[in-house]
Amino acid sequence: MSLPAYECAPRPFKLELRPHGKFSRYVAIHPDGREQVLQRVTTILSTLNKEALIPWAVGQTLDACREKILAERAYTTDQLEQVWEWAKGAQYRTKTEAAAYGTRAHEIIEAALHAAGEWPSEREMAREPLPVQNSVALFQEWWGAQNLTVIDLEAYVADVQMGYGGTIDCLARDSEGRLVLLDWKTSKAVYPEYHLQVVAYGGAMARMGLGMPEQASILRIGKEDAEFESVPVWQSLDEARGLYQAWKALVQVSEWL
Repeated sequence: MSLPAYECAPRPFKLELRPHGKFSRYVAIHPDGREQVLQRVTTILSTLNKEALIPWAVGQTLDACREKILAERAYTTDQLEQVWEWAKGAQYRTKTEAAAYGTRAHEIIEAALHAAGEWPSEREMAREPLPVQNSVALFQEWWGAQNLTVIDLEAYVADVQMGYGGTIDCLARDSEGRLVLLDWKTSKAVYPEYHLQVVAYGGAMARMGLGMPEQASILRIGKEDAEFESVPVWQSLDEARGLYQAWKALVQVSEWL
């Protein structure tokens, strides 16, 4: 969906998310009919070295080997080759499973917010996998303690000058009328690149004439535990501007590479 016309200057382009192979891409359609393909914010963030990723991937590979190889059993060369092939894909299988849980939790949360806080019943939630139940319950508890009014969900934003697009999880207003940007994660931690992702969305809003949100937070909702974090990304426009400079530098590095 596109952003609603709240306090909004007309945009000089139309923004679409189109299927492209296994993935999708943002396309800005300009008034003269020209179509501009945009980089995804997450693609630009992949330029960063994620220090925890390699040890995690190695651990997934070793766990897969331990699962398939028994100490008291002899294996042929062909059998071991099959194990190695299985182990090579372990990290991708784990990512796919985790993404499925996170996506489902995200769908339930979004549907409830669309329905003005009408959450699924206990019976309905009991049909969901336990990680999804945990994520939704933790988010619901946090949301109930806030005084936020939803403006938009899953909103497409783009900066055509810098050439990127992305999707905002939630835009809201607080009790004092301030614009708040929320991005929720179902990860095990809040990683530094998440902050750059959020400020990229805020910067795109500013470029589109919507204004930079005055506050932004990352909400981490654990899939398999009782942990919950609400992590401010910025609480003033000055903080947002400083973080945005780092994002601009990353875009330049990504283009150079």
